[in-house]
Amino acid sequence: MKTLIDPSSYRGYESLVQSFSWRIPERFNAGAAVLDNPDNSTALVAVGEDGGVEKFSFGDLRRRVYAVAAALREFGVGLGDRVAIHLLQGHEFVTTLLATYLLGAVAVTIPALLGAEAVEYRVRDSGAKALVVDGGLLPKLRGRRFEGVEFFVVDGEAGVGYRAFEELLRGPSLRDAVDTGRDDPAHIFYTSGTEGPPKGAVHAHRWLIAHIPCFQLAYDLGPREGDVFWTPADWAWIGGCGDLLLPALYFGYPVVAVRRTGRFDPAQAYTVLEQFKVTCAFMPPTALRLLRKHDPTPLKNYELCLRAVMSGGEPVTGEVVLWGRDALKASINETYGQTEANLLTGNSAAAGYVKPGSIGKPVPGHFLEIVDDMLNPLPLGEVGHIALRLPDPVAFLGYWNNPQATARKMRGGYLFTGDLGWVDGDGFLWFKSRADDLIKSSGYRLSPWEIEQALNSHPAVEESAVIGVPDPERHQAVKAYVVLKHGFEPGEELIQQLRQAVREKIGPHATPREIEFVNEIPRTATLKIKRSELRNRS
Repeated sequence: MKTLIDPSSYRGYESLVQSFSWRIPERFNAGAAVLDNPDNSTALVAVGEDGGVEKFSFGDLRRRVYAVAAALREFGVGLGDRVAIHLLQGHEFVTTLLATYLLGAVAVTIPALLGAEAVEYRVRDSGAKALVVDGGLLPKLRGRRFEGVEFFVVDGEAGVGYRAFEELLRGPSLRDAVDTGRDDPAHIFYTSGTEGPPKGAVHAHRWLIAHIPCFQLAYDLGPREGDVFWTPADWAWIGGCGDLLLPALYFGYPVVAVRRTGRFDPAQAYTVLEQFKVTCAFMPPTALRLLRKHDPTPLKNYELCLRAVMSGGEPVTGEVVLWGRDALKASINETYGQTEANLLTGNSAAAGYVKPGSIGKPVPGHFLEIVDDMLNPLPLGEVGHIALRLPDPVAFLGYWNNPQATARKMRGGYLFTGDLGWVDGDGFLWFKSRADDLIKSSGYRLSPWEIEQALNSHPAVEESAVIGVPDPERHQAVKAYVVLKHGFEPGEELIQQLRQAVREKIGPHATPREIEFVNEIPRTATLKIKRSELRNRS
């Protein structure tokens, strides 16, 4: 039985917390678990860039996954080896991901919007043995060095240094999944921090099951018969993958895959929701705000079947939650988590607990506390660190090849989220702010350090400092303060060049909305940037 919460016996939140128990087998392979569904059930509804639709049953998916797994093994991919996946939504992404799991290898999913330098860094840092890239993303990688990496391209012919993905589908199939334990590494998601380059958060096979309780609650005690799932979020992020894609497939329900690049298009999103009768969606708050702005009364113009929306990644306002209830006739259930430990809290309209603006109550099976700097629990209403009590199956294993950062994240029996918050008298958690300077924009966690390195690479820049500033649609926008080298003058052309440098090195999601030229960057006695002072200026 795959469900961890039985809707038919639900008697309220407190009763559920008291009776809940994790049921994760000692020997567990996430890839095999997802594929354990009837052959004729629809797994994916793939929408091409031309609008063409192709359906894949679980039988189709299983044949592809086992063929790709066997081929990757022939190319030397084995237990613990890393496979980098840089693909758009589609069957190729799911096929490669599950094949990697089956082999006991470790998937490294890389979002499509990242720049070439960011992609190369993740491939090199993880020590990936193979890299699978979408043909539409290949041009930006030309000239990049991937020596010693087996390079496969989807929707493209073989070329110098790389092979066609179709080669992986032609050989014999793998006979059986590798016998993996629930605590064996399965997936690396790179996440940005305020200092240093991105870090790889390593998750075990158990991470799939650990997402199930919140998945069920946030989709209003689902999944239910007839449900169809979709998210505009890139599946390479833990949100797109863990909040919707893999749990929906694990339960045997169809997922709509829309192959697209570029920014979120609210008109297209409404069309997808209507055309494919989507009932459950994961939508970042920015996407919901853009939907509301584009058409505040959608049911007048679209025949929607939406019943439940999970949202998170940045605060969801009470205004948006109420709009969803009234204008979409759907629950918008805000959840909370992060790359290192996802889906920790949530609201659930069907389960009877929602407070618009809060991040919900702790999901059964997870124990969160508000603590001070000395790890002392704080009373209700007092702001402190949001900390997850360990051990917990949703917690990551650690940062890839970075024990020092892992030790800072996990200490004293807790995983520190890096966020500040408080608990009210009804047991709801409220997000206050980041404990560090990480920028949350459109659901992305952006590292000031990483953006500064991109800006500083321009020959005109002496140094820079980056902060997040309030933005009504994206929660925060990126603002950069730039000191120019002698002989260079500020101007619109230079601003555009600096923005382009960030786009190329990191991606368009990190591009500064505002660039201000200054004479110096305020620093502490230890030469750290005084971001709080910069925020006070803005």
